[in-house]
Amino acid sequence: MAEQITDPTGEHAMGLSAEIGELLRTSRGMELARRLFWQVLEFDRVNAPIPPSILPAACRRHIAECCILARHADVHVCCVRLLASELLVAMETPLLQHIGAAYPVSLIVFLSFGDRQIDIWWQDGPSRRRLILDEARDCSTVTGICS
Repeated sequence: MAEQITDPTGEHAMGLSAEIGELLRTSRGMELARRLFWQVLEFDRVNAPIPPSILPAACRRHIAECCILARHADVHVCCVRLLASELLVAMETPLLQHIGAAYPVSLIVFLSFGDRQIDIWWQDGPSRRRLILDEARDCSTVTGICS
């Protein structure tokens, strides 16, 4: 049986929150994603291309870069930099569907060209949640999306 870890003071959560806050203030784009998942959250590094069989050519024409960045248990972290300077759900949805078919439990990080916007999607089967990081608005918002 796995040992249960307790933190009655909440110090670990406060430290993690401060570390993520600092990361959001000092990093952008792929560097932010790598540091968040590799260093802060300590996911296993993968850094391998998403196979062409997962994303058809029609989807790839909007993509500058895409990879499986990290993994923890059955959760895959995929990072997709789009050629667009503004992230739109209409561009992300087909990619989410294809990536979700290959990796049902996944975090998909979308980066705008120029790294001014980051959308992070949590996908667990048909359920999706979206976290938007927008440098221009200097804020973060969480949006629930049902599919």
